[in-house]
Amino acid sequence: MPDLTFVVYNPPGHGQPYLVPSSAFDIKNVERLRWKHGDVITSEFRKPRSGPHHRQVFGGLLRFVFEAQERFDTPEALRCFLTLNTSFCIECVDQATGQVLRFPRSWSFREMDEREFKQLKEELLPVILREFFPHEGIDWLKASVNQQAFMDGLMSFF
Repeated sequence: MPDLTFVVYNPPGHGQPYLVPSSAFDIKNVERLRWKHGDVITSEFRKPRSGPHHRQVFGGLLRFVFEAQERFDTPEALRCFLTLNTSFCIECVDQATGQVLRFPRSWSFREMDEREFKQLKEELLPVILREFFPHEGIDWLKASVNQQAFMDGLMSFF
């Protein structure tokens, strides 16, 4: 089945919102699937992540921290370290040793929706301050990331 996108529609005067196909492409695919009134369809719904929000964290915040530190050789290593210091980890037990292993979750669009990504960002800020800028505050961090974005000719990130 193709990936379909729906929009929540809440007509005035109705208490119930409806899901309606979001584009002509989606309408054609729904028609092609020949769903009838009363058919039960199951799916996993996600609110897609905001592109600007994604750039704010990856292009702004992560880049700023990476350029300001010398502990990690790659942005990916920094991302893994930061993620391991949040709740966005997968934990499993090594059955041979009983040791709990933690692995950072992916930040990809497919793996993390907008709500989760906002929560991740909120958890990252105190970790970044604690680990890399212990004498600074959130306002300083946001202003610094914005200043870097401005110098790079981009719009502000926070």
